[in-house]
Amino acid sequence: MKIFLFFIFFCLFSNKLYAINIATFQFFKILNHSIHYKKFENELNIYKEKVFIDLKKEEENLAIRKNKIKDSKIILNELEYEKKISEYDIEKNIFESKVNQYNKYIQSNIEYNENIILNEISKIVKNIVIEKKIDLVLSDNQYFISSEIIDISNIIIDKLNKIKLELMLKDFE
Repeated sequence: MKIFLFFIFFCLFSNKLYAINIATFQFFKILNHSIHYKKFENELNIYKEKVFIDLKKEEENLAIRKNKIKDSKIILNELEYEKKISEYDIEKNIFESKVNQYNKYIQSNIEYNENIILNEISKIVKNIVIEKKIDLVLSDNQYFISSEIIDISNIIIDKLNKIKLELMLKDFE
């Protein structure tokens, strides 16, 4: 009888327990399946190939110039040789600066376009939270592992691919 009364007392006066609905998404999975981001990656790869060809030619010319300077060491006096080395070093530094600028340009474009996607994901997730009454959403950099059951990445991918979104290479000056 005491157990029965305790059970009734416990049920009537205990605090309500709430279940928390949690969802997760994988940002890089979404990027890899986004038609918009794939189109941007193709555009970026075409740009990188063009730049790579130009930089490769320039690098080959620098290598040829370096070999000519080495070969001319016997013919040139020490002062002329040092002058040629100094000129080569200046050209090499300009080339390295150009490579760094291209890398920075590419990285800036990747970050810029990923942020556009992330903003759209945020809008989509807000709608999913309302539709599915989700209390907490975590991205893949906020958890270690999760169940496929609570992963909403595919829903986000479907909704994202239906949106008109323009990703492109942008000049940052």
